[in-house]
Amino acid sequence: MLSDCSAKSEKRKHYKEILSKIVFSEQLKTSNKISNILYSRLYGTNKIILSFFKIYNQNEIDLFPLNQMLAVNNQLALPRVNRITKKLECYLVEELQSLQPQPPYNIYEPNPELHVKVPVGMLDIILTPGLAFDMNFQRLGRGKGYYDRLIRESRIECSKKMKNLEVIAVGHLVQLSEELLPREDHDQSMDELILL
Repeated sequence: MLSDCSAKSEKRKHYKEILSKIVFSEQLKTSNKISNILYSRLYGTNKIILSFFKIYNQNEIDLFPLNQMLAVNNQLALPRVNRITKKLECYLVEELQSLQPQPPYNIYEPNPELHVKVPVGMLDIILTPGLAFDMNFQRLGRGKGYYDRLIRESRIECSKKMKNLEVIAVGHLVQLSEELLPREDHDQSMDELILL
C-alpha cells in the first residue's frame, strides 16, 4: 500500500495527464462558463475575493475575464509567492496591466511595490485551482502546500473576527475523482466545488 505522499504523487501524474488532453476550445468554454457563474454571484458584493492566474501550459481554469471585472470593482486580490517564507501573500489589484509573470510557473503576480498587501483575515472568498477534487471537497494541488497554508491561516484569522470565509475550488469536471483523494493532516478542504 502506498503512503499518502506517494499516493498523492501518483494521483498528480494521473490528473496532469488528464488535463493535458483537454483541447483549447473546451478549456476556454469551461473557463468562460465558470467566470460567468462566479461573476453573477460575486460582482458588486463588496467582498474581497482572492482569485488566481492559471499556469498557461497546464489547462487550468482561466479566470482572466472574472479577474478583469473584479479589479474594476476593487474586489480583486491576487496571490504572490514569498520566496523566503514559502507562503502566498495577497495583494489588492485594481488593474491587471502591472502584473508580471514570475518563475517557476510564469504565473502573473502582483508587484509588492505597486499593490497594497491584504491581511489574510480580510479575505471573504478564496478561489483555488487544483489538479483533482473529490466528493468530500478535498483538493489535490501541485504539492507545494501554498494554498493549504493560506487557507488554514485565513480560516484562523477570520474566525478570530467571527467572519465567514468561503473557499471555492474551480476546475474541469474530468478533475473530479470517483474515489477519495489521499489526505494528509495539513490538507484543507473546500467549501464548494465548481466543476464543469
